[in-house]
Amino acid sequence: MDGPLLPYRDVRRDDIAVFMSPEQAGLFLVKRIIGVPGDRIHLRDDAVYRNGEKLIEPFVRHKREHNPYTDNFPALPPPRCTAFATKNGRKNY
Repeated sequence: MDGPLLPYRDVRRDDIAVFMSPEQAGLFLVKRIIGVPGDRIHLRDDAVYRNGEKLIEPFVRHKREHNPYTDNFPALPPPRCTAFATKNGRKNY
């Protein structure tokens, strides 16, 4: 089956997106939308900043060692897609 299973609407910040992995057949991926077109996303010291404001994310659990690349990622607009998404565990990136 192609396309969305539920009525389609534009993706909004903090929506939860569930989709099939393009790399592993049968694996569902669950992500939270953190940016939409026009937003600038920046990672600094284990925190996500959207348009210069730190996101309040009490549900995020950091379970990894400090990584200077991902912990201090430069501000970027979302790519040519519709949104930026993240997982709340964040132990693997």
